[in-house]
Amino acid sequence: MKIVLGGSRNLNQVPDVVAQRLDAWMESGEDFLIGDASGIDSALQRYLKDKHYQSVIVYTAADAVRHNLANWRTQVVETGLKSKSAARHTIKDRKMTELANAGLMLWDQESIGTLANILDLARHGKNVTVYDSVVDDLVPFEGGLGIDAWLSAHPSAAEEARKRLRTYDNRKARNTTHEEGTLFPIDE
Repeated sequence: MKIVLGGSRNLNQVPDVVAQRLDAWMESGEDFLIGDASGIDSALQRYLKDKHYQSVIVYTAADAVRHNLANWRTQVVETGLKSKSAARHTIKDRKMTELANAGLMLWDQESIGTLANILDLARHGKNVTVYDSVVDDLVPFEGGLGIDAWLSAHPSAAEEARKRLRTYDNRKARNTTHEEGTLFPIDE
C-alpha cells in the first residue's frame, strides 16, 4: 500500500502517536510518498531516516529537490507552469494523493494546503488519518467518511481548501496541451 505523508510547514516534530502509526506501517512494509518541503515533510523524513526505512519516494515540483535526507528515490512532478508559485506544489500534492491508497496528514488548524490534501484524499474515498496538533488528537477517516462533520468546526478553512481544489480541477479541465502532474524520475 502507498501512503502519502504530509502536513503543515509550521510543524517540525513527529508526535509520539504519529510515530506509533508510522512504526506499524513500517512493520507492514508500506511505501511512503512524501514531499520535499521544510517543516513536517523534513521532520517525517528525519524520523524515517532514523529508522533506516527505505520504502520512501520523495516528490518535488521545485527546480531542485529541497530536502531528501536519506537519498531516497525522487520523482519530479512536471507541472507545466512557468511561474514558481505555490500552484506548482499544489499539482505535486494532487499527484501524490492520486497515487496513494491512503494518507496521514499533520494539521495545525491553519494550513489550507494540508487541509486541501485531506479533502482530496477523502473526496476520492481513500482512508485518511489526520493528526490535529492543536488538540493533540489522531483521527482516522475510513474512506473519507465523516470528514464533513469533523470540518464543521473549521468552516472558513474548509471552504478555502475546497476552493483550492475547485481551482485545481478547473485548471486541469482546461489544460489541453500538457498533462499536469506528469512524473519524471530523476534517479532510479
